[in-house]
Amino acid sequence: MRKLVASFLALVVVLAPDSASGQISLGAQGNWGDTFDWGVGGRLTVDLSQMGTPLAFFGTYDYFWPEDSDLLDRQYWEININAVYAEYIGGPQAQPYAGIGLNIAHTSVKGETLGGLPIDRSETNYGINALAGFKWKLTRVAPYIEFRYVIEGSRQLVITGGLDLAVAGIP
Repeated sequence: MRKLVASFLALVVVLAPDSASGQISLGAQGNWGDTFDWGVGGRLTVDLSQMGTPLAFFGTYDYFWPEDSDLLDRQYWEININAVYAEYIGGPQAQPYAGIGLNIAHTSVKGETLGGLPIDRSETNYGINALAGFKWKLTRVAPYIEFRYVIEGSRQLVITGGLDLAVAGIP
C-alpha cells in the first residue's frame, strides 16, 4: 500500500504543470502528540476554496515514535482523511480552517513481560478528528500549523506544523 501511495504522489509531482494554481498540493509535516510523542508525516491536499467553494480536503500519513520502556518496543502510525471549511481572510495569503475527519490509528507492541513472557500485539482503531489550523499561502509554498484532537480511537491531541507545495491546479 505504501509503495502504491508513494508511486501516485511521485506521478503527480512529475506530471504537474509549472503554473500550478495551488489547488492540489503535497506536504511534509512534523507532529507532537500528547500520547504518542513526536512524529513526521506527509500530506495531500485538494483545496477548492480558490474555485469559490470554501472547502478543502486532505489526507495525511503520520508515523510517531512513542517512548519505549526497557522491555517493550512500541510503534504507532495513523492515517487521517479530513474535510475542512477554509476561508480566505486579509487577502489571498491568510487562510484559517476548521473541520472534521476520520482517523485510522495502528499501534503495535513487541517485547516481553517482567516474567519473561513474549508480547506481540497490534491493534487498529478508528476514530473521528476535530481540527483547526491556519495556512499562509506565500507562492507555491504554504506553511501551516494545525491542532487536531482525535475524539475516538487513539484519543490524543496532536499539534502539527508543515509546508505544502502546490503541484497542480484543478480546471
